[in-house]
Amino acid sequence: MNKNAMLDDFFDLVFTVIIAIFALLLINGLLIGGLRDRDRVVTYNVLQANSAHNLLMQQYVLYTQGEVIQSDVLYEEIMWKKKDPELPRAPLREEIIWGDEEY
Repeated sequence: MNKNAMLDDFFDLVFTVIIAIFALLLINGLLIGGLRDRDRVVTYNVLQANSAHNLLMQQYVLYTQGEVIQSDVLYEEIMWKKKDPELPRAPLREEIIWGDEEY
């Protein structure tokens, strides 16, 4: 066998392994970065949905106690949410609890 040919094949192998390692690192970086962005958006959306849920529950308690619902607070919350581009697309949980009853 020719030593030059063996050396050429060895460098081809090393080059291929190095390119494969860099490709895997690049793919891993892209996937992890995408997951972090999604996690940030989902966390933000859950916090926003929880705040809206809490506000509605406060108004429901006022309604059940026979007090006046604060429509100006609800209106401000709705107008603020309309300006917000990242609204939740799905409910937080399957059941909604109203007081002691589950629906």
